[in-house]
Amino acid sequence: MSGLNAHMDRVEIGSHTEDSLKILVIDDNPADRELYKQFLVDDFDQEYEFSETGLGKEGVKVCNTDDFDCVLLDYNLPDLNGVEFLNLLDRKTKTRIPVIMLTGQGNETVAADALRAGATDYLPKRVVSTESLKRTIGNAVEKFHLRKAIENQTHRLEENNRELIRKHDEIQRFYQTVSHELKTPLTAIKEFASIMLDGLSGDVNDDQKEYLEIIKESCMQMANGVNDLLDITRLETGKLHVELEPNDISKLVNQVVTSMRVIAKHKSIELFTNLDQNLPDVYMDPNRVEQILTNLINNAIKFTEFNGKIRITAEIESDKADFIKVTIADNGCGIAPKDLKHIFERLYQVNPEKNANDTTTSLGGLGLGLNICKELVDLHDGKIDVKSIIGKGSEFSFTLPIYHEETGMSSLIQEVNLDTLIQEQAR
Repeated sequence: MSGLNAHMDRVEIGSHTEDSLKILVIDDNPADRELYKQFLVDDFDQEYEFSETGLGKEGVKVCNTDDFDCVLLDYNLPDLNGVEFLNLLDRKTKTRIPVIMLTGQGNETVAADALRAGATDYLPKRVVSTESLKRTIGNAVEKFHLRKAIENQTHRLEENNRELIRKHDEIQRFYQTVSHELKTPLTAIKEFASIMLDGLSGDVNDDQKEYLEIIKESCMQMANGVNDLLDITRLETGKLHVELEPNDISKLVNQVVTSMRVIAKHKSIELFTNLDQNLPDVYMDPNRVEQILTNLINNAIKFTEFNGKIRITAEIESDKADFIKVTIADNGCGIAPKDLKHIFERLYQVNPEKNANDTTTSLGGLGLGLNICKELVDLHDGKIDVKSIIGKGSEFSFTLPIYHEETGMSSLIQEVNLDTLIQEQAR
């Protein structure tokens, strides 16, 4: 067949099976095509279906109408060189085919150009043999199938990721909808229960007062859960921010402890503070730090038996003098080691192992409070930690950066700004 003929020759070497490799040879030299064919005949381990043409454009055309496992391409063709063929193949065909570039020149520049243009491998004609051709075709086909499998897997992962994002967004919208829908009726129930407890709607007997207290307490528990859902949604969407300003941490701790004593009184739990004198102001959002303290103290009350004790301390951290460390320690049931490593994970709930004297009842909650605490502490550039011993109690602590009046910021921000300044000067 002449190298300039536009039609195709097809030769099947051996009987065609599913394991046969379909090879397209594009070379304008009939002798070279015949040589490759003979080399493939000598490969007794693999069957081939062999097609050939002498024109690059004809090769691109047939690649659009037939499926080949591999293309053997001569670099110098009458109508196209190897790089031009690869570029045309990339534009005209929808699927990639492994292409092995063959040339009589054998220089590294040609090889590099071919590989950059998309060739799978490169083989000088002077080293072509049964072994080299078999090995190169086998490697090219295997590499192509591996790349295709990776692309398919990547596509599936991308599809799964898009579906997860869609479901995640759907869940977030559900959180927001449920939270907003529940807040109004919960507030109404709580307020009317308070009105009845205060006797503003008429006298109530002792049993009715007990029931109303249960209603009010249940509303507060549900409201806390709703607020946690809203905070988690804001954290995930980046809409929860902290407004940092210098504040007296001792004053805030005392305020929170005073308000929490009402709850602790129901279990005859003693709340007391041990705050270092003349603590410096910390750089914090007082509303969010109040939320952290309330959550941690409330947890301590829940996990502490009747007549227990909870100690709240605040001091300059010994390891890092630029931080204030706040600690909430109880003598409650403690947390098992298996739970400690998961304690700040979202939705994780601890089921305390009760001893004979443990009067702890159902603890409730959504398993979001400690995760929110961690996120809020992180937003303050602080750290949160927990230590616990079963049967002896737990100790939660978190740090907040000290405010430096002379610079109007925390030392951590000073360090960041200094690093930025050094980097800018280095440029």
